[in-house]
Amino acid sequence: MVECWKLGKGHVILPIFYFVAPSEVKKQESVGFKSAFKLYGEKFDAATIGQWKEALKQVGEMKGWHVTEHVGQGTVINEVFVQIESHLRNSYKLATDELVGINSHVEKMKKLLNHVDSASQKIVGIHGMSGTGKTTIAKAVYNEVSAQFDQSCFMEDVRRILSTENGGDVTLQTNIISSILKVDSQVRNVGEGINIIRDRVCRHKVLIVLDDVDERFDFDRVFGRLDYFSTESRFIITTTDKRVLIKFDHKLYEPEEMSHEYSLMLFSKHAFGADHPPGEFLDRSEKFVEAASRLPIALKVIGSLLFRRDMKFWDAKLAELRSIHPTKVQERLRISYNELTYYEKQIFLDIACFFVGEGKEIPFYMWDGCGYHPEGGIDSLLMKSLIKINEKNQFWMHDHFRRLGEHIVHEDYPQQSFKRSRIWSNEDALEILRSGGQV
Repeated sequence: MVECWKLGKGHVILPIFYFVAPSEVKKQESVGFKSAFKLYGEKFDAATIGQWKEALKQVGEMKGWHVTEHVGQGTVINEVFVQIESHLRNSYKLATDELVGINSHVEKMKKLLNHVDSASQKIVGIHGMSGTGKTTIAKAVYNEVSAQFDQSCFMEDVRRILSTENGGDVTLQTNIISSILKVDSQVRNVGEGINIIRDRVCRHKVLIVLDDVDERFDFDRVFGRLDYFSTESRFIITTTDKRVLIKFDHKLYEPEEMSHEYSLMLFSKHAFGADHPPGEFLDRSEKFVEAASRLPIALKVIGSLLFRRDMKFWDAKLAELRSIHPTKVQERLRISYNELTYYEKQIFLDIACFFVGEGKEIPFYMWDGCGYHPEGGIDSLLMKSLIKINEKNQFWMHDHFRRLGEHIVHEDYPQQSFKRSRIWSNEDALEILRSGGQV
């Protein structure tokens, strides 16, 4: 342990001196230590014994806990648990897309978090259109400041959670309570959830990030009241709809449009795996950046599409991209979908309609049984930045792509839902069942 600690790579030793004084461990002059080393000296060489003595000496000089007859072991266990949890939280980071220029966003958000009127304000909102990097900014801020709080949690896809027909609020409460209290919890109803949050969650200084919130979110229905929480607690809410935040006393951050320099760098990272395009591709790269309206999600996906392709392909895609109106984001992203193989398209549509937020194991077996070659298909979608697999080994897809997939399925039979290849809407499914499949 001491050898690992000496490497200076973040290893931590938290010594517990159990009915032995730290000075005894350091000096090793007591009868117990002397007899122990004499016994081990019969089995191990002097060099090894010397290393042990030196290690114990260094541990004896470290700050730790001294358990004696007069110090309750339960108290020490609680202190050790808090300390270990703090170290683990400091080492755990949410995976982000590493948006170019993220540091300036993080610094601005930290100022807002630190300068709210804590007597009435605990909420900082991040507002902007889809694809501008709100989630990436929120994750980067969370990674930076979460260690300053007693407990913290990051709730992704709040809009999707609340869109479930029954129990969306209860599901959100359950997820938040389980994450904050570090226990598997199952809330039975909204009232019970509010009581647990008020009595057990609110006693902590907490940071709660609610990502992708829409008008269905009702703070009081999920949390009870904002003033239940301590003045040091903070909420970060990302949304495309500023009206979500109007009902709260809040600070607001609206990320500015990405500069041409940063846009070119982000595009280059995905198109070339480098910060800057090669000289012969510079002019074309700049034209793609402007045609993508400097929208981060479009820059990532289109850059990934062009990776290792020749100039003829680049020119064809640039002409196609320029023919699309700048406000029509989904049509610009559809360029990447059109380049997929038949099997890759089927996997993409299945994820968009059914499997966002779901584990990949079950659909993987389904796709394999259908002969879709899922291993290669999923790798291709990942390489093209069309999907991601999160820390929980679940599928994640940007909202633009989810809506694109649903639109592609819908447009085949816009008025005849029973003929569509996939039915993901509860309303459509019920209508088809009621009508016996003839809508």
